[in-house]
Amino acid sequence: MTGPIMAVYMKVRSAKIKRSGFLQRLSCLFVTVRSWPFI
Repeated sequence: MTGPIMAVYMKVRSAKIKRSGFLQRLSCLFVTVRSWPFI
């Protein structure tokens, strides 16, 4: 791969990782809220 394409690829990949991490936290929070009455 050439430089610019590689840079864009890395940027997109890090953005995807961030987004999946955010979704993971969100679903974790959702589960916590759902199970709140049982705690």
